[in-house]
Amino acid sequence: MKPLGLPLIFLLAVGVFGVDMNNFKTCEQSGFCKRLRSFKPEKSQYTLNLDTVIVHGNVLSAEVTTVNTDTEKKIPLWKYSLTFSALLDGTFRIEIDEADPIYPRYRTQLALDGEPKADGKLCVRYTYFEIWRLSVIGAIRSTLSPHYSPLHLNSEPLRYLITSEEEGTWGENFKSHHDSKPRGNEAVSLDVSFPDADQIYGIPEHTDKFSLRTTTSGEPYRLYNLDVFEYELDSRMAIYGAVPVLYAHGSKRTVGVFWHNSAETWVDVVNYADGTVVSSLVNLVTGGHKRRVDARFISESGIVDVFVMLGNKPADVFRQYTKLTGVTPLPPVVCEFWQFIYCR
Repeated sequence: MKPLGLPLIFLLAVGVFGVDMNNFKTCEQSGFCKRLRSFKPEKSQYTLNLDTVIVHGNVLSAEVTTVNTDTEKKIPLWKYSLTFSALLDGTFRIEIDEADPIYPRYRTQLALDGEPKADGKLCVRYTYFEIWRLSVIGAIRSTLSPHYSPLHLNSEPLRYLITSEEEGTWGENFKSHHDSKPRGNEAVSLDVSFPDADQIYGIPEHTDKFSLRTTTSGEPYRLYNLDVFEYELDSRMAIYGAVPVLYAHGSKRTVGVFWHNSAETWVDVVNYADGTVVSSLVNLVTGGHKRRVDARFISESGIVDVFVMLGNKPADVFRQYTKLTGVTPLPPVVCEFWQFIYCR
C-alpha cells in the first residue's frame, strides 16, 4: 500500500492558495477610491451658508456651497442641501444632496425598516457652528457638537459629458470588463471622528480582526456584494455582503454610525492607539497618547446619508441600529433539520 501523506499535503497546499487576488479590484484600480482616498480634509471647499439655516422642531436645514479655493476670490461652484434630523431613541440623520442636480442622485431603497420617525420631544438648537441635541432624562443631557471633531465631506457633482476631461471620468476598464459612466464621476465620501474611542468594530463580512485596524499602510476595507468562497485570512477584501455600520467603543460610551449607501464602498480606518507610523507622528505632534479613531466612507455614487447613534452602551447602539434596519429573521422550525444537514 502506497503512502498518501505527500499527495494529501499537496492538495491542502493547493486549497490554501486557491484565491486569485488579480480578479478583485484594489483601491488603486478603483477610480473613485483612488481619487477620494487621497483627498485632504484641510483643503475642503465646502462652506455652510449661515444665512440659510432654518430650525423647525427636530429638523435643521441649510445650504452648503463649494468654492474654488485656487483663486483669490472665492467663487461658488456647486450648491448642496443639508438636512439634520433628530430621530427617536437618540439617533440623528444627516443628509446632503445636490440642490439642483442635472439628474436626481440615487437614494438607497429597502435598506430601512420603514421611514425613521422623528422625535417630537427633542429640540435641535443651532448657534455658531455648534449643533445641540437636548434630551433631558432625569439629570442626563446629551450634546452633539460637530465642531469638536468636524465631518469632512467630498461629493462629486453630476455634469454633462466633456470629451477633454481626464481619462476615467466617463468610463473605466478592469481586465476585460468596461464600466461606462454616462453621468461621469459621482462619488461621495465622509470622514467621521470618534473622540475618546479605544476600538472600532463593524463592517462585517471580512476575514480581518474583530477590532478594525488602521488601514493607512495598506488597502481600505472593501464593501461589495460578492460570492467569494476562496479567500485569505486577515484580509480586507470583500467576500459576501456589505453592511456599512461602525461601532466605536471607549471607556466613557459607545456610539455608532450607519452609512446608508448601497453602492460599492471603501472604508479607511485610523486608530491613533495603534503603533503605526501615522498614529505615532500624530501623538508626537500633539504631545501625548491620543485616544481617537477616524473613519472615511468612500462610495461610488449616491448621496451623503448617515445615521449617528449616540448610545451610550453597546446594547443601546445595537438597539438603535436594529430600529433603523430591522432584525435578522429567524428560519422556521421546520427548516432546522435541513440546516443541520447543510451545515454539518
